[in-house]
Amino acid sequence: MTRPITVVIVDDDFIVRDSLMSLLNATSGIHPVAAFGNGDHAIRYASEHSADVYLVDLAIGETNGYDTTAQLHSISPSSSIVILTNSSSASAEIAVSALGASAYLRKTANPSAIVSTIQNLGRRITNSSEPPPGTEDRLFPVAELTEREHQVLTLLGHGLSNREIEENLFLSSSAIKKHMSALFKKFETQSRLEVVVKAAELGMIRLATLRDWSSDDKRES
Repeated sequence: MTRPITVVIVDDDFIVRDSLMSLLNATSGIHPVAAFGNGDHAIRYASEHSADVYLVDLAIGETNGYDTTAQLHSISPSSSIVILTNSSSASAEIAVSALGASAYLRKTANPSAIVSTIQNLGRRITNSSEPPPGTEDRLFPVAELTEREHQVLTLLGHGLSNREIEENLFLSSSAIKKHMSALFKKFETQSRLEVVVKAAELGMIRLATLRDWSSDDKRES
């Protein structure tokens, strides 16, 4: 029998925390294990305990949602992080995705959308204690990628060009080319398209947009 999906709520609004706790407690198969009003407490919790999913308010107090997301992902990379926000900014979504967030939801989203997102992400964790047969030899890139390479890879999955990645990560053109070369080497590929396809097959990124990556190879190599 599959164990319940464990969830930690991180939001500085008591009413929101209480509402989410009530919603999740009433949902079969989901177990909210903790709720915090700031990112520091959540980060401290993550360093001592485990949780499948973290619901994080992007505009939370002193330790903002961006820093909280990055630190939670660093401490517990196997956990899924769902961002809750009142913002509809595409740049904010891309930024937190690069920091390790798995999903991005408006606070005005239907409760069923929040529940289904947690269920979909949580099931991947609770049902994947062992890798599928034949995939062990394909997992080499995950452990070898640096944090910055993970960020570049995530933005590639969103279909961003080198110039757009530079602007989002505040890096120089030469730095982006260096990270791209490292990705080519580690994935044993020769193009952006091959990197994106392999990373998607390994579940390392979600393809949020479709575009011709091969044209970027020619334009920005």
